[in-house]
Formats: sequence, C-alpha cells, structure tokens
Amino acid sequence: MSRCNRLGIFASLCLIATSISCSNDVAPSDVPNVERISSALTGPIQDDFEDGTTQGWFPFGSPTVANSTDIAFTGTHSLKTTNRTSGFMGPGLSLTGQLSAGASYHVSVATRLVAGQAATGLKVTVMRSFADGTNAFEAVVTSTQVTDQAWVTLSGNYSFASSTNSSGSALSGIIMYVESDSATASYYIDAFSLAQAAPPPIAFDFEDGTAQGWFPFGSPTVANSTDVAFTGTHSLKTTNRTARARASACRGS
Repeated sequence: MSRCNRLGIFASLCLIATSISCSNDVAPSDVPNVERISSALTGPIQDDFEDGTTQGWFPFGSPTVANSTDIAFTGTHSLKTTNRTSGFMGPGLSLTGQLSAGASYHVSVATRLVAGQAATGLKVTVMRSFADGTNAFEAVVTSTQVTDQAWVTLSGNYSFASSTNSSGSALSGIIMYVESDSATASYYIDAFSLAQAAPPPIAFDFEDGTAQGWFPFGSPTVANSTDVAFTGTHSLKTTNRTARARASACRGS
C-alpha cells in the first residue's frame, strides 16, 4: 500500500487533481520509505537484566549501578543502584539517535527500595543535551511513593516537539534516568520497557534545499524552489506537465 493510501489524503500529498489513486510505479531507489523516516526506534526496548549485565544502563552522576540477584520483579535479576549522594543520581540509559521529534513513547519500569530504606518518591526523567552545551530536563513519570516492601511500576508517556532548542542548536544526546526525592536512597529497577505509542507526523517544508523524497509522477519537472514559499523560503515547484494526472508524488512503501 502506498504512503498516500495509508494516510488517506490522496490529493493533498500526491497533487493529483483527478480521482485516481496514487500510482504503484517503482520510484527512484534513493527515496526513503515511510518506515525509515517515521522513527529511529526499530523496536521496543525491553530490559529485564536476566543476562547478568546492566544491559546498557550506567551511573547517571556517580552512584554504583550493578546487576543484582537480591530480588527481582520478574525472573531472578534486577538492576541495583547504591551510593547515591544527590537526588538526580540514578541508573541512566542513553537513547541518543533512537527517539524522533513528534513521536510519542510509552515508558514503564518496576521499582523497589533496597531493604531498610525509608519510603521515598522515585521518578523517571529525560535529559536532552544540545550542541551549544545546554540541557533540557523533562518529566516522564512524576514522583511516586515507593517502599522496600513491594514493587511499584512507574509508567508514563514521553515526547518532544523539536530536535533543536529555542536557540536553534541541534539535539546531541538523550538520556533517560530514574531518580529519587531522597539524596541517598538505594533502589532496584526491573522490567523496563520503552515502545513507540504514536509515530511522528509526516511534514515537508523543503527548507533543506532538496525535494525531500518527492519525485516526478509521470514526466514533469520537480525541483526545490526559492521563488515563493508558504513558510520559510523554500517550496517544491512542478513544471513541464503534459497531463492532468502528472505531477509530483510521494513514494509508496
């Protein structure tokens, strides 16, 4: 099925004035498929720590993060964080290059305090870093009371609107981490999952000077143009048409 058919907007994306559907003709090989541009996350991330490793989790700050068999939410392993000296410190996971602006992701992680720890709040936070050295901190799951008596699952949704900050600096890193209201609490995490809940919208503004995957549908000329623009300074210009059903078109997947 073509991208146009899936989105159900034949005229607005394919620029076909007649009632025919998008063509299934083979498009140029260098035009990306919808699946490749919709999100960098190729599949759900699921960490249960049953392989005896930290599965990519690392100390965010300077705590100690280690695989543990003390207790587990599922199986026999979990990830244990100790030696914390500040509230933000905890286990962190790099998601750099795996999340896309405009997409929505569902996050879930089981948490429990180490035996003997006083009840406190745990939360999930994302730090996005930018090329100009600035950081943005975004709540995924707000503070939730956790004890050493039972597992508590933290769950929430996360998204970000743009891959640049307000100054136009490009996104350079994404770290998701589990922190605590307590500066010293030790805790376990287990059964972490992150999955895309909704893909990013497909949007074309042609500001990069390319056709952004659009190609001649039939035999017209399709080219990036700075003659006039609805937003910014670029648009896509179609000329040399010889039939009503010949214009620029999006690629079918």
